[in-house]
Amino acid sequence: MQTLEACAGYCRHNARHWIYPEGVPERGYQLHMIEAALLANTLVCLPTGLGKTLIAAVVMYNFSRWFPQVPYGLDSEDYLTLALTLRSHVYLNIGSS
Repeated sequence: MQTLEACAGYCRHNARHWIYPEGVPERGYQLHMIEAALLANTLVCLPTGLGKTLIAAVVMYNFSRWFPQVPYGLDSEDYLTLALTLRSHVYLNIGSS
């Protein structure tokens, strides 16, 4: 399995931590799933209203920071900025050294 560091466009400086939006309740199961999805292929299955879209948005936002030169085909980076806000909590990436 290829490591993040070996992927094209990886920014080691940005990948030292991951960001979660401020003002959004921190639910342990969501944090766990976000961290899992940032470090490995992950399928999130949750009932309606438990945060699948938030999990996907946080993962996409952090991947866009970790791999800034890779195009993602998103309609607008502004959408992610609005969805996640500029004020954020910062978490250490336990998968990096």
